Amino acid sequence: MLICWPNHLAAQAKVLSIEAVLDKEAVVELYDQTSIGFIFHYDDGSCVKTEGLLKGPIRWKHLSVSSPQARFKNGVILINREASRANHHQVHFDIEAKDAKGKVLACDLAIPYLDSIRFNHYTDSLKLGIRYYLNVEGIFSSGKIFPLDTNRVRFEKSAGKIIGHDLLVDPMLSEVKFVKVRATLKSDPQMSILSDIPVKQGPMDTTTVKDPFRGR
Repeated sequence: MLICWPNHLAAQAKVLSIEAVLDKEAVVELYDQTSIGFIFHYDDGSCVKTEGLLKGPIRWKHLSVSSPQARFKNGVILINREASRANHHQVHFDIEAKDAKGKVLACDLAIPYLDSIRFNHYTDSLKLGIRYYLNVEGIFSSGKIFPLDTNRVRFEKSAGKIIGHDLLVDPMLSEVKFVKVRATLKSDPQMSILSDIPVKQGPMDTTTVKDPFRGR
C-alpha cells in the first residue's frame, strides 16, 4: 500500500517500502549492538536514506523508531536475542515521522543466528599431562563461522578435567585411550555435539592406575 510520507525529493511521491540495512562491518553474529540505516523507496523510483551509517539526508531526530525486539537510539540498536528468536530471528520496526503523526510505516530486519556448532580440533589426538584446546565453532545463518567461548558453551568430559577451554588428562592415566567430550550451547541445550578425542600413545603409557576424574 502506498502511504503519504514527508519526502526530500518530490512533494507528491509516496513511500512504497522501507528497507532496513545492517552495518556490514559489525559482527552481528556475536555482538548484540550494531548500527543500522533505513532506505525509503518511493513510487516514483527514487529513494532516500537516513543519516549515519547510510550517510543520507534524513535525520534521526525527525523519526520515531520503535521495536519489540530491540532498543533503538540514533541509528544504533541493541538486539534482544530471545525476542528476535521468537519472531523468527527478525527485528520488526515501526517508523513514524515526527511531523506526520499517525502515519506509521513498518519493516523487518533479518538477524543472523546460530544455526549449528561443531568441533574443529587443531590436532587429531591429545597428550597426557598437556592441555588440549577444545575449539568449538559456530556456523551462522549468514554463512559465517566464528569460534565460541565458554560464555556460550559448556563442556562435559569422560576423563580428565576442564580448565577454561582446555582439557587436561593426568599423565598417570595411561589406560585412557579416548576421551569423550560434549559441548552444549548454554542458550539452547538442544544444540549439543559429541567428540571422541584419541589419547596419544607412547612409551610412557605403561602404568595402569585408577582414573581419579571418572564419575565426576
